[in-house]
Amino acid sequence: SGMVNWQVIRRRLEGKTATRDALQGIAGAAADCRERLLAGDDAGVARAIASEWLHRRRLAPEVCPLELVEIERVAIAAGAAAFKACGAGGGGSVLLWHVPEARSELVAALEAAAPTGRLVATGIATGGCRVVLET
Repeated sequence: SGMVNWQVIRRRLEGKTATRDALQGIAGAAADCRERLLAGDDAGVARAIASEWLHRRRLAPEVCPLELVEIERVAIAAGAAAFKACGAGGGGSVLLWHVPEARSELVAALEAAAPTGRLVATGIATGGCRVVLET
């Protein structure tokens, strides 16, 4: 993802309008997502996440390879209200926003579509991040 990120930064520094607009769209969607989360507006959060993903995909083709397009299709068909990849291509994770009742169907559909993938922590963290040092 380092090369993808560098390409994006380079295009922004070169003044590429499409890159600037996509980055501004991402920033706007992130701010909107925060406001929707604070307001408890689930549908608004879904719209903000979907908007962020639309803008992020415009940054570089590597952000959303064909395999990811298929995983997104499966997730939306299985009940995800919004989908976005986290990372800049070549790895990372995906975030799904969905009603709690859709979880088991989503997990089953994604496990079938991406059998080498794995489910990581779910839910909303209310306590922030803690660094735990093992001795």
